[in-house]
Amino acid sequence: MFLLKRGNVYYIQYFDKKSGRKKRVSTGETEKAEAEQSLNRFAKRIHFTIAKPLPEEPKEHGYTIEDFEQRYEQHVASMFSKSYLEIVRWSIKMMKRDIQAKYMNEISFNLAERFIVRTYSKAPYAASQYLRTLKAAFTRAMEWGYISQNPFGKVKIPRLPRLLPVFIDQAEFQRILDKTETQDFKDIFMTAFHTGMRRGEILNLRWESIDLAAQTAKVESTQSFSTKWKKERIIPLNRTVIELLTRRNSALTSAPTGFVFPTDRGLPYNGEFVGKKFKMAVRASGVNTKVHFHTLRHSFASNLVQKGVPILIVKELLGHEKLSTTQIYAHVRQKDLADAVSNLD
Repeated sequence: MFLLKRGNVYYIQYFDKKSGRKKRVSTGETEKAEAEQSLNRFAKRIHFTIAKPLPEEPKEHGYTIEDFEQRYEQHVASMFSKSYLEIVRWSIKMMKRDIQAKYMNEISFNLAERFIVRTYSKAPYAASQYLRTLKAAFTRAMEWGYISQNPFGKVKIPRLPRLLPVFIDQAEFQRILDKTETQDFKDIFMTAFHTGMRRGEILNLRWESIDLAAQTAKVESTQSFSTKWKKERIIPLNRTVIELLTRRNSALTSAPTGFVFPTDRGLPYNGEFVGKKFKMAVRASGVNTKVHFHTLRHSFASNLVQKGVPILIVKELLGHEKLSTTQIYAHVRQKDLADAVSNLD
């Protein structure tokens, strides 16, 4: 929870655990001192514990992990997505379970390395995620003055094998749709398959971001949702998605505002719930059981590459930061590889 100035007025921005969203309320104050008083009153009213700022002098044994954890979680909640916040919480929880230290300065390189190595022996991909997450967290702890060195900074694990993404074709996707319960879920799945948008991007898509005339959708961060890396992009929509959106638009009883795919209460669907519904349809359809919701994004990219769309264009459509991330889809051009080898005949 912190103060945010917009124009001349101070606002309170905080993460609401009940709804799982960032929220912002106006203090109505233009002076920081008065706004801080409003912040404290508001925090007490909703029983929100404001993370204490770092003391000028360290405690006798240093700063506790709980002190840092509370402050870092609020920082992540205000800056990044809800899914990343959950990764941070889980990574710190697993670290504390293994290391069992109370103070930040008790976590040495040896303890950090032992935790990661132990995890790697059982779950290599989990170890990789913990290492990335904790390395970033403890770098922030250094910047805030909680510790003088990052114990995870020099921890290394073997490079993980880069698995080829599973993808499905149009026929397999249709089999999944045929086993999908409601039209709402069918529309969500179709939007993912035909746009490559991430699940959170689709569920938080609003009508104000849709331009049916221009046949585009704008993926952007809002007060309640953050895109990956805070990156915005414009996605062109094909005829299938335009017809889908036009149908949903026509069914509205009032001007198109709010979410494109809302629940009966007008709120976005829970991502995990949508993922489970998709998995149920996959199992019922008899399609590869390794297929999950994110497979629809992989399928969008893979099907484009198969049709000869350049990797650079696919990269922009997916909103990837690096071309190397998109290059994983190059393997689907098996015909190109076969043609190249045939040149030796």
